[in-house]
Amino acid sequence: YFPDFHKDANDEHRDIAEAHPRFIEILLGSILIPIVLALTVVLLIWSVKTVAGGKRADFNTLYGIAAAYTLGGIWLHIMVSRYENGIAKFYKKVYPIAAAVILVFEAWALVVQLSDTGLKMTEYAFILLWLLAAISVALLALRHNRSHRIIALAASALAIVSVLPVIGYNALPVTAQSNRLEELLVSQGMLAEGNIVHAQSLPDIEVRRGITDAAEYLSYASDAKLPAWFPHD
Repeated sequence: YFPDFHKDANDEHRDIAEAHPRFIEILLGSILIPIVLALTVVLLIWSVKTVAGGKRADFNTLYGIAAAYTLGGIWLHIMVSRYENGIAKFYKKVYPIAAAVILVFEAWALVVQLSDTGLKMTEYAFILLWLLAAISVALLALRHNRSHRIIALAASALAIVSVLPVIGYNALPVTAQSNRLEELLVSQGMLAEGNIVHAQSLPDIEVRRGITDAAEYLSYASDAKLPAWFPHD
């Protein structure tokens, strides 16, 4: 048997082939959806407590949570798009709203992180992930099942951006850290005529931490164009 792939063709055999097996329906609809809904409640409570308490979340931990929750939640939303049981319908309505709230918290954490350490590889990946999640959540809320192709195109476009010269995942963080290090050195009178020189007095501890952090990042950057004044040794 070879199916009829015409767009408007009504093919019962193809409908059966496209349908999820029963065990997949149980796995996604009866197991994964409750887990993601419970995780959503936990993340919302954690976000409120963190913001209200003025606490700082470890950025690498936040990055891992954001990646797992947003990408996993969006994938699950797409997978259950044809499910008509009650919990699936509830999830499809609630997830975009809850994810939008969590995205606001993640944006706040990203702004704080960028003000502290500038743009690095982790922050760059976090930004791409955040943009994909924001686009996906908005489309799922507004266009529902019709948004899947646009989400795939958005993911492809962001993947292409990440490997472009100048603005790619390697080049842009190196440029940001070079500018950060240059500003710190100039503020302490440690960069003169294109060469790093000794400071006249011991810089503050925060300045020293910033210099060490930026210099360490640049020293381990591979295949990157480093400033002429940055000693490769």
